[in-house]
Amino acid sequence: MKKRNNGLDNKNLKNTKKFVKIIFLDIDGVLYTTSHYTWLSVIEKQKSADKYGFLFDPKCIANLNEIIEKTGAKIVISSTWRRRGIDYLRECFKYRGINAEIIDLTPISTIDNLFFCRGEEIEQWLIENGLPEKIAVLDDSSLGDGYDDWKFFYKTNMTTGITEEINFNK
Repeated sequence: MKKRNNGLDNKNLKNTKKFVKIIFLDIDGVLYTTSHYTWLSVIEKQKSADKYGFLFDPKCIANLNEIIEKTGAKIVISSTWRRRGIDYLRECFKYRGINAEIIDLTPISTIDNLFFCRGEEIEQWLIENGLPEKIAVLDDSSLGDGYDDWKFFYKTNMTTGITEEINFNK
């Protein structure tokens, strides 16, 4: 398979410090984990959802809050949850104790097929908004051809989600 040019070397990408540190955040497999869902619903026989949907793993919330506190990073939601809107996500994060500032959502791919490429959506956001000083992409799925090689892509595990090993020094 031919490796795609992911475009971050293109001259059309503005180099701006408008945002110093950005985390592109997926939700399922990063904050919502299968192990937490199983523990709540099967083992503890507790509700596994609230008014915003499936509950996030408290360890993952703590890990994200620690990263935000240490780095001052802002959040851009790249998850399919972004279809619910930025106000909904801001309310959800606040309600669930996530101390992160959600500044934007990545654009939703308009490709007319069943598959989308999250890497392309993130790249499009970077083209439109400029390249921050530091970037982290947190996702449990592939970003698409050529994008999984990004040095700032941290692939999480659907079972454990975001861990304390994620940092901006990679």
